[in-house]
Amino acid sequence: MAVELTTPGTKGPRLEWALWPITDKIVLSRVTALPGSPTDGDIYIVPHGAGAHPDEIALRFEGAWIYLTPLEGWTAYVLDSNENVQFDGAVWNAVTTSGIPSSYLDTDGTLAANSDAKVATQKAVKTYADGLIAASDAMVFKGVIDCSANPNYPAADRGHQYRASVAGKIGGASGINVEVGDMMLCLTDGTASGNQATVGSAWSVIQTNLDGAVINTRQVISGGGLTGGGDLSADRTLAVGAGTGIVVNADDVAVDKASAGNVQAGTNNKVVTSDGLISASAPQTLTDGANISWNMHSGFNAEVTIAGNRTLDAPTNYHAGLSYALTVIQDGTGSRLMTWPSSFDWGSIGAPTLSTGAGKKDLVFLFCYDASTPKFRAMFSKAA
Repeated sequence: MAVELTTPGTKGPRLEWALWPITDKIVLSRVTALPGSPTDGDIYIVPHGAGAHPDEIALRFEGAWIYLTPLEGWTAYVLDSNENVQFDGAVWNAVTTSGIPSSYLDTDGTLAANSDAKVATQKAVKTYADGLIAASDAMVFKGVIDCSANPNYPAADRGHQYRASVAGKIGGASGINVEVGDMMLCLTDGTASGNQATVGSAWSVIQTNLDGAVINTRQVISGGGLTGGGDLSADRTLAVGAGTGIVVNADDVAVDKASAGNVQAGTNNKVVTSDGLISASAPQTLTDGANISWNMHSGFNAEVTIAGNRTLDAPTNYHAGLSYALTVIQDGTGSRLMTWPSSFDWGSIGAPTLSTGAGKKDLVFLFCYDASTPKFRAMFSKAA
């Protein structure tokens, strides 16, 4: 039997006509020896055991055989046996509807061949995927555990995860409290079944429901300046106590900021800020008179313009360790004198005399080193 060499559509060169049946993958036989009197257009697969050209495709063309060497993966339809065949690189194999030829199947669970010409079986793919999961210690849900009877931990590998279906304990009677939905995650490969004491360190229990038995053993402790607290079996309130430097308002909690007067007076439990400190350092103006008073709580620094000879009374409300400053200003007449309090210790130089020029400003610097007597170390800076 010959195969028709006429192609659909426009005819090309005669060689292309002859090769068309090959592209259409139709052969007369793959087991019959090439006939002695063939017809042009006959196509055969040379039998596998032939002495010459085994497994090659033979095409009869203009009284001669043309031989084509097949490539791995080529397919053809064989007329005499009514079958589809495929070349695996060495031999032609029948391709049945029941599956892929075994020579094309890869059953290696490691898929080490990494081939584009092999098809991995379902079992090989599953084995390979299971190996990846085991090697990477991926979390794998293994099922639920009824914890009502306080069961031991199951035998497991790292990444195995279980869910509590009924509340109770996991790891035996001395195990960990769990409630419905809590998760148990194995942390170590090859962990045997056991109780909390033997294998508990290889497991992590993730509580999705807060355990009342555990919560009631925990306390919120009120720290310094706070009141309230208690265990977590009920709502608790922490209150800010008095004298903490914190003010609790209706809508917020604020710092109890020290005013300038608080800073000057040394008021307890106030928070000193930079602006408060600057305000407290602003000089106060003392009232001029025959006797001049200086309440140091009203300002660390002070100034006074004297319109006559004056006496500075002993300062009040001072604090040991603080420094103070006084500016004495001559009025428009000048040559005014100041009598200093005995609490000012001028050292070996003695009490100073003020500048005499009208409007001159002299500075007196004081350091309180004894608040009980009191005593101030005094230094004088005369105007230029």
